Amino acid sequence: MNIVDETATVIPLRATCSCGGETGKITERSGQDCVYCADCHRWQYNAPRVETGRKQRSLASREGITPSTRARIFARHDHACISCGARPPDIFLTLEHLISREMADKHGFLDELIDSEWNLAPMCEECNSGHRWINEAPIRLLYRCIQIADR
Repeated sequence: MNIVDETATVIPLRATCSCGGETGKITERSGQDCVYCADCHRWQYNAPRVETGRKQRSLASREGITPSTRARIFARHDHACISCGARPPDIFLTLEHLISREMADKHGFLDELIDSEWNLAPMCEECNSGHRWINEAPIRLLYRCIQIADR
């Protein structure tokens, strides 16, 4: 299976691949820019968006999430990670989607509720990096709960 898109952007590799290749292709995998050797298609490294030229995500880039909305969501969850319960200053909390935009699109739920405050919760970076804990079974129930809460 070829995981490198033939139309992917070509960039010089940071270091020569073991096959001798010096150019790489950028392929997005789960929101991460991955660089693969253009010759042998082996993974080389995950590239930061600064390097690949894609727009970087930041708190300011999330439209509609005002500082007061963020504060309300963090307060609702007592300033703790919803997955492990850790609190600052031991960890850094981020505001994350419970149902990811990717999963919502897959199930036909990608609408204004996905970005509502009822689908956002604080998570520490460690839990967020593997927060695919919401699997296929309860997603419809969770989405229905978000609909009810948003009324």
